[in-house]
Amino acid sequence: DDDELTERREQANRESTRRSRIRKKRQYEVSVRMMVVLKNENDVLIARNEILMKMIDNLETRSTRIVVS
Repeated sequence: DDDELTERREQANRESTRRSRIRKKRQYEVSVRMMVVLKNENDVLIARNEILMKMIDNLETRSTRIVVS
């Protein structure tokens, strides 16, 4: 009967909506975790870059002293 069919469709739609919300929540949580990982990796790379830039500066200073000597 039509009422039964309508009720089944409404229930199916509610279930589909529920699954969609769960899926979006999981995707959001994965994105947040990935953001934390990438931020940490970026912080490490920034620190490494600073160390390398200081090493380059040191080597350039030494090179200049050797040339002047």
